[in-house]
Amino acid sequence: MMAGRWHGRCARGKLAACDPLGRRSGCRGRCARAAALGVLLPLVLVSAAAASLIQVADVTLTADRAGQTTGVVAVFSARDPSAPGEKPAAIRRLVITFPAGTRFHFAASKVVTCRRPNAVLRDQFAPGCPPVSRIGTGTATANAAPITSSLKASVHAYAGPGEQIILVLRPTLPAFASQIIVIRATVRRSVLTIPVPAVVLGRSKGFAGVSAVLTSLRLTVPARGSGRSALVTAGRCNAHRFTVRTRLEYAGHVTLEQVSTTACR
Repeated sequence: MMAGRWHGRCARGKLAACDPLGRRSGCRGRCARAAALGVLLPLVLVSAAAASLIQVADVTLTADRAGQTTGVVAVFSARDPSAPGEKPAAIRRLVITFPAGTRFHFAASKVVTCRRPNAVLRDQFAPGCPPVSRIGTGTATANAAPITSSLKASVHAYAGPGEQIILVLRPTLPAFASQIIVIRATVRRSVLTIPVPAVVLGRSKGFAGVSAVLTSLRLTVPARGSGRSALVTAGRCNAHRFTVRTRLEYAGHVTLEQVSTTACR
């Protein structure tokens, strides 16, 4: 179901992949000794937490050959049956690596860029991104236990400036309508990075509020344009498969990786 790598801190605060005894290549010298002596217990605790996490990360291309205009379908979910309300650790970042050569062409595809600042997009009464800048839609769910374990939201993806993808999450329940979340994902060649901000509900004077943890995200970016005007062009097809790697970084320095493949020619 999932392939996990747990991370500890090495000398000078550098993050490196280690096993509990510091035997990975990223942990050598003083780092290895620190891993063996001082980091052993935290890594064991992190490993136990990761072991109870049930996670799905499936990102696929809709094209069936390299160089073709393609859409993208992304599905993410996480829950922890051992935690109260099955509330998992908070996801902090998703890093999606598409097949080498995959390209996003915001300028060439003639998509209108949304230039609204975050403060405007988070205002439920202000005008949002123009519809002509929308490139995808989807849904999301957050676990805000004990307030609610299933806070649903609509998701709209817009083309932003500087090869950004702006994700606007709007809760569907009227009581949380003002809790609009804006995420600015970035594209660098074939890598899409989605930072997930910390969200707190019900904060008021004398009450710190309750954290809302993203537990599901479904996003579809349809194929658009063709040739040099394509929004997304599929990259390399290896052994008749498109391979997409997703790295999920959770609170507590837990990093898990999953691989998705689809047939291609």
